[in-house]
Amino acid sequence: MTGSALHAIPLRFGLGAGRPRRRALAGNWAAYAGAGLVAAIALGWTGLRVRPAPLPPVPGPLAERGSVPVPTDVPAPVALYYRATFGDSVPVVDSAIITAHGDINLNGLTFPGRFRFTHLAGRAYRHYIDGSWFGVPLIKVNERFMNGRSRLEIPIGPVDNDPNTNAAAEVGLWMESAWLPSVFVTDPRVHWQPVDDTHALQIVDTATGEERFNVTFDGVTGLIRQVDTMRYRSPKDTAKTPYRGTTLEWRDFDGLRLPVVMTAQWMDTSKPVFKFVVEDIAYNADVSG
Repeated sequence: MTGSALHAIPLRFGLGAGRPRRRALAGNWAAYAGAGLVAAIALGWTGLRVRPAPLPPVPGPLAERGSVPVPTDVPAPVALYYRATFGDSVPVVDSAIITAHGDINLNGLTFPGRFRFTHLAGRAYRHYIDGSWFGVPLIKVNERFMNGRSRLEIPIGPVDNDPNTNAAAEVGLWMESAWLPSVFVTDPRVHWQPVDDTHALQIVDTATGEERFNVTFDGVTGLIRQVDTMRYRSPKDTAKTPYRGTTLEWRDFDGLRLPVVMTAQWMDTSKPVFKFVVEDIAYNADVSG
């Protein structure tokens, strides 16, 4: 009996100690995993706060193309917008290179972005967009639109000459023309219809039909505050989605008062997909390349 009791004591002692030890180890591993998860989230969040280096400047010199008179046969808010934007005359602009930084919102994550939009006024564009983590581009978009045909190169694969994408690109061309507004005057395809003291309808004749933009003008400055339209979001869409460009701030570029902080948003979402902060606009640069 004594021997059995002596053998039983360490056995009971060992089993009793093993359970707390295993629980302690499991608790430690859970704590380590939790700490690692928190560290990974913190690292990811920090990386999304780091702005990439600016894109290189556009080389000059840039050509002068002359000017045309400011139109007067337009609705009252458009006439006020023209005076506030151009002053006494409208410079002729054949091309523009817009360089900006800002934000790109993808599935709830906001990436620091860089943007370079190259336009042949009212005819074609090329987009370069990247989104970065710790300043290193992770997401790259190359898009071009010419002669009514678009090609979109994105991480999941190219989209080439898709009808919805072509139509969406046409809308983007004219919304981005707020950065080269001379085209609203010099391109005969642009027409205005009056709405009220702070709104007008801009209608553009394109190869595929009319594109219509409901333009809201700032009641104090006369400058464009907001543009609403309908736009295809993906090749698979069977209907267009309401789309809005909003100007938050203006600045002077080469004597023109232009939007410098803008957002672009699908109106069935809670956040803009893009925020642009314009750094530079180069007019009449050689964009043949």
